[in-house]
Formats: sequence, C-alpha cells, structure tokens
Amino acid sequence: MCPNSQAYPTADFQLGGFTPELRGQFHDFTLLRRIQPRMSLSLRPPFDRQVMRSTTSSRWERFECDTLGRDAQSLRRSLSNRLVYSMGKDPLTATTRDWYGAAAFVVRDHLMRQWMDTMRSYYRADAKRVYYLSMEFLTGRLLSNSLLNLGLYDQCREALSEMELEFDELREQEQDAALGNGGLGRLAACLLDSMATLSLPGYGYGIRYEYGMFYQRIENGFQVEHPDNWLRYGNPWEIPRPDAVFNVRFLGRSESYHDEEGLLRYRWVDTEDVWAMAYDTPVVGFGGRTVNTLRLWSAKSSREFDIAGRRLKQRVRICPQ
Repeated sequence: MCPNSQAYPTADFQLGGFTPELRGQFHDFTLLRRIQPRMSLSLRPPFDRQVMRSTTSSRWERFECDTLGRDAQSLRRSLSNRLVYSMGKDPLTATTRDWYGAAAFVVRDHLMRQWMDTMRSYYRADAKRVYYLSMEFLTGRLLSNSLLNLGLYDQCREALSEMELEFDELREQEQDAALGNGGLGRLAACLLDSMATLSLPGYGYGIRYEYGMFYQRIENGFQVEHPDNWLRYGNPWEIPRPDAVFNVRFLGRSESYHDEEGLLRYRWVDTEDVWAMAYDTPVVGFGGRTVNTLRLWSAKSSREFDIAGRRLKQRVRICPQ
C-alpha cells in the first residue's frame, strides 16, 4: 500500500474472488465496474454526505475567490501579476520565455474555476465516467488551443500587443508535450477534446514520460536519436498531485501462507517498488463550458533505497576482478 493510503477513503465493499490486499488497491469504483462488468459489487459510502456537507458549509460560505475579467485590460493586469508573483520577474529582466509562462498561468487561471465546477457537477449527479487509457497523448501546444476554446484568443493578443509583446513569439516558446509519436496519441487527445466539447464526463489516463520519445537529427548522413527533454523548463499546465501516489511493484515472487482463519492465501514479496505520482492537466472543450482531466502518472523512487546494493554494484564496475 502507498504511504498516503489513509488519505484515500475506501468504501466498505465485497468482491468475489479478490483478496483483501487487491481490494484495497481499488479506489475508483467506476473504473472497477468497467473492468469487471459482471462482478457482484456492493458499495457503501465511507462517509455520510449530509454530515460532510454540514461540516463544510460554514467554510464554504466564507470561501471567496476573484472573478477573472475576460477583456483585454483585465488580461493585461493578470499578465503583470503573474509575471511578478509566479515567474518572479519584472519587465526589465523578463525574457520571452518568462512572458510565455505568465501567459500560460493566466490562461490556466481561467480554466480553474470551470474545472472545479465541472468536477463538482459530476459528483453531484453521480455520473458514470469514461476512462480512456492510452500509452500516448499528443495534446499539442495548449496555449493557442485553450485560448480558442475559452473564447479569449483575440483579447489575449490585444493585451499582449498593448504591452508591446508578440503573441506568436510567446507561442513558439511552448514545448510540445512529448507523450507519443504517432496517430494513436493524436487520436487519444482528439477524443479527450471531443468529450469535453460534448460535456461528457471523460478522463484520460497515461504515462508522464520525462524524456518523451526522441528527437531525430541527421548527422554525417545518418539518423541519430536524441532524448526529447520537453520538461526542461517545467510544464505550467499540469497540477502535481502528491496526495495521489500508488506503489507499483516489479519482479519479486509469490509465496503461499495461511491466514488467521486457516485459509490458503498468496502474497507478492521481494519486489522492486516504484511510486506512481499523478499530474493533472485540464482539458477544455470548445466553448469553455466543460473542462475534463488528463491524468498522467510519473515514476518516483521509493523511500526504501538499496544503498548497500548500489555500493556493491559500484565496486563491481570499478574493480571487476
């Protein structure tokens, strides 16, 4: 189990043919229902919704956030604020990349409220969800696409022009998300866009490749592959979720044992573990009414680091004899 398992309230449920260890790994019951459509599944929420509402109602009443303006003047002020407070720069020292980062954060701010409203509407309606699992998601550059879908494209260009900045130069600073290399990834991204445009509760699940696929260059007449370090300057569109961490096991072996009731059980031991951490990216549909989620999983090292084994391997490399 992951170290943050207490942060994930699980329902009291029974699954035929699943061990308690495996049952504890499933937190998304909608996805589980799609994996095993014929499975007998009874769920009891782990919390009383009325109690939850009453304990948070006063907090919600006091909660306020700014309503963001959509005109060029409001966007210009938001750009200035983001440059100073998010990028830590002023106009004298800011580079074109800094201004791109500020613009991306401004656009993301406009996505946030609608993103929260979309998620709350799904939970209120207890809507069935579609989970699209893909090894690739070629989302393209999100600045122009998000502005067009939000209906802010012309206002943003005007705001930047008034600040003597070229929108096209800022747009070229964005790195393509290196999350695929072909039609499969583009198809997956288009499906996410379509689900958001049609206001369908859909989620994308994939892998957050740190170096993507590769760059191709011709050197001395031959094709040479180079790593695509697309995250070198960070990714302003994603939201890290350090509370969504799961243990992924590799290798190891299975062993049998008898539980307290004398039943024969099996467990997976002597594994090499990697933590999978979630990064969420908002996916806005045309018109900006619905903002769905693309969740990518990044591999993180586990806390149990084999220092002794690492030193032994280093000695073997240094002194092979």
